[in-house]
Amino acid sequence: GGVDTTGPRTFTITATPVADTPSVTGAATLEDTQTTSGLVITRNAADGAEVTHFKITGITGGTLFLNDGVSAVANGTFITAAQGAAGLKFTPAANSVANGTFDLQAATAANDTGLGGSVVTATITVTPVNDAPSFAALSAHVEMDTMDGCERRIAALAAVFLREHGIGHVTLQPETR
Repeated sequence: GGVDTTGPRTFTITATPVADTPSVTGAATLEDTQTTSGLVITRNAADGAEVTHFKITGITGGTLFLNDGVSAVANGTFITAAQGAAGLKFTPAANSVANGTFDLQAATAANDTGLGGSVVTATITVTPVNDAPSFAALSAHVEMDTMDGCERRIAALAAVFLREHGIGHVTLQPETR
């Protein structure tokens, strides 16, 4: 042992911030209807202003939009922390009742080198609705000579019903004997 007689030393330690796992609220909507709330992305409590973006991936079951409901968000897009905090909107695929999902990850930059924390999945629950019935217009040509009296009355009633409801027509041909 001896005594250290050298002068004081100065060291510099640089801490580089990293993004931690964010959170996202889920949402629910009806079939064929865009969400009106939810899908709000929040930085992790351990993060501050260094988390500037979120990367959106794995969009399934429909289309994801920014809060304006018009600007689509594609897979692999980086959105700003402000856009995530405003909330996103989701429109299910047409006539689909499958739930929608998307993944997101926090980032300190708008590129993959700034990614940090775990990937989080948002779920959008889609509730089915009754669709209005649809039908095609009907048309038929009926030879009356092959029918008995009861069948003729049924065919005549069917013709009146179709004509009155504007959904088709039946042409009744008189017997040709």
